[in-house]
Amino acid sequence: MKLHACIGVELSDDDADLDEVARDCGHTLSHVQLSDWHLLRALHWHGEPCLEFLLEVSEGTDSFSLLTELNLSISHPAVAAARVLQVQPSAF
Repeated sequence: MKLHACIGVELSDDDADLDEVARDCGHTLSHVQLSDWHLLRALHWHGEPCLEFLLEVSEGTDSFSLLTELNLSISHPAVAAARVLQVQPSAF
């Protein structure tokens, strides 16, 4: 099963380019039902800088559990913090 996750990033550098952050960042995501993930793109969601991930999860995984229990780490000098903003079913 595939889900999309929108990860909000707080940038510590106002001049940071979000596309560059997406291209150059390291990222680790973990959850008991997560088997793989792919960083798709940078975007602005409701005015917030975000990274969009495609998550491959076990069948029947609840989006809410990923929203509240997904452990994540985004590693880039311009990223001060990151948090899950939305998880929804994938159209793919």
